[in-house]
Amino acid sequence: MIRKIFNNFKIKSILSAFISLFIIAIFIWVDQYTKYLCETNTILKSGTPICFIEGVMDFDLCYNTGIALGLFKNSQMFFAVISFIFGIIFLAYVIFTSSYKNDTLKTIAFVLITGGTFGNGIDRAFNYEGVVDFIQFTFWPLQNFATFNLADAFISIGGALLVVYVLFIYKEGELNA
Repeated sequence: MIRKIFNNFKIKSILSAFISLFIIAIFIWVDQYTKYLCETNTILKSGTPICFIEGVMDFDLCYNTGIALGLFKNSQMFFAVISFIFGIIFLAYVIFTSSYKNDTLKTIAFVLITGGTFGNGIDRAFNYEGVVDFIQFTFWPLQNFATFNLADAFISIGGALLVVYVLFIYKEGELNA
């Protein structure tokens, strides 16, 4: 019985799994490095935003102890655990189903979501101030939009790609995950 269950968990493509893991690691590193740069910048630390692209985007350091859009503030450790649980689930899904040959869009979507989930999970678990956010749009209609980070962008872009995949590519009855 146990053997039957584990026989269903075969890696679809070893090469795709390694490429996906490598890209996830790069996404996590880039996210953490940009957060480190912002936290060590004395101008941002003083509370003064830095104009990145005039009239479009500023860097403005802030911390979020909740989840998206500042919801559920001061629940950092709870969401750290949730982030790592979902991160592990997404990671397993990517390892066992990634295929850049047959399911490129879906694979890229899950790689982005996984990298972003672990990126923010690391902040939730190890940064007592909260998740580091620093990207702020300054153009209308987004000038009052929430400050975010690269991990948030990875998750959002991955989610959008997944919606495109489900709406336009996925075929009913396809169980190749």
